[in-house]
Amino acid sequence: MSNCMADKLFEYDNKILTASGCHLSIRIRSNLETHNAKETPTSKHSQNPYHPSSNPHGIVSLGVAQNEVMHAELSSYLCHALTVMHSDLGYCSSDTGSPTLKTALADFINTKFCPRKPISASNVLLTAGGTSVSDQLAWAIADAGDAILVASPLYTGFEKDFGLRSGVESIPVDCGRWDDMFCGTDMSRYDDALRDARGRAKALLVCNPHNPTGRCYSYQTLKALISWARLNGLVYISDEIYATSVHSPHNGQGFVSALSLSEDVHVVYGMSKDFCCNGFRVGAMISHDQGLHQALTSVARLAWPSSLSQRAWLKMLDNPQWLDLFITTNNRRLRERYEITTRVLIDAGIPFVQGATAGFFVWVDIRKFMKRGMEPEIAGNELMETLLRGDGRMQGGGVYVGSSDKFLGEPGWCRLVFSGEERAFKEGLRRFVSILLREMARLS
Repeated sequence: MSNCMADKLFEYDNKILTASGCHLSIRIRSNLETHNAKETPTSKHSQNPYHPSSNPHGIVSLGVAQNEVMHAELSSYLCHALTVMHSDLGYCSSDTGSPTLKTALADFINTKFCPRKPISASNVLLTAGGTSVSDQLAWAIADAGDAILVASPLYTGFEKDFGLRSGVESIPVDCGRWDDMFCGTDMSRYDDALRDARGRAKALLVCNPHNPTGRCYSYQTLKALISWARLNGLVYISDEIYATSVHSPHNGQGFVSALSLSEDVHVVYGMSKDFCCNGFRVGAMISHDQGLHQALTSVARLAWPSSLSQRAWLKMLDNPQWLDLFITTNNRRLRERYEITTRVLIDAGIPFVQGATAGFFVWVDIRKFMKRGMEPEIAGNELMETLLRGDGRMQGGGVYVGSSDKFLGEPGWCRLVFSGEERAFKEGLRRFVSILLREMARLS
């Protein structure tokens, strides 16, 4: 049993008990060991969050993918457009979501995602957030010990979303150069990962737009990935949660939905990112596969979405004039933040992944700060430990960013989120660069 659990749990007669004597199951014991073995950096930040006036020495979070650039307008709009009705206080009409919202979301998908075959309400299943969609998909298509393949670096939540309840492993696929990953059609690295999975792989998961790099996959690459998955009998899941947060299409590849290329794909979407509502917890699975819908419906009551949150999303989708302005303004502000961030990094001589067009983040290369004369992997892990993890110099200097080990990526990278509250963002960016410049001076 790990040290961090010792003060909350104890072992007796080969069993794990809580302080009150409650016996824990083998399932939850596995989760405790593999997913919650130590305190995360976000928990340290949440205990001491930065505020420009009340807590100026607190920790600025540039590590959580939460978009706050439209919070003022969104709060104002919903306060005026949304009133609590009697129906909101009871169960909504279905545990798979409001039929009215499904219809509105299908219309939105048809307009923005350009599906090959039109989406109807029957192709939409709603849950309590995108995390729940991934959890339900894992539960439906794979058994404990099975695996999904996903290009690395990958969104830090996938391991838990697919693994916590269903016991499905996320196997990272190293795609080599960035252009090979997003623009190439050579599937040999996926072949290698599939072979290494030894028959356990059940699905290919593609995150597009990509988290954490902010790049989008090209049309040709997506076609190759879909064909490869079909050839190898794998379910194709496309996480498109950042689909309309495409702020800088002039930088490179714009967004192409898997729905525009095939009817045999399953898309994860939701309110959290494009609609700046992480806390409302409504996600959607979009698929033409009615058998899969039936399977997910059988467990839908475990992730019943909130009636009030669903109606809030409906109020946004049912006002096309407001929605178009919202999306346009959101992307303009994200583009401004991206340009500020990358300009500061360039001026400081800090490299990052070029060609980002979407999302709220930059994937920053800090390998130049690794100790010289050591094996790259050892030096990278030491850098993560001393600079980025819980008690490292980055949080000691008052800023939190996501280290690459959380994204199953190569050591020596980090994700910097630029979509927070404006004053916090600017202060966090200043601290981040200042700490790295001090590291540079220390190494020279």
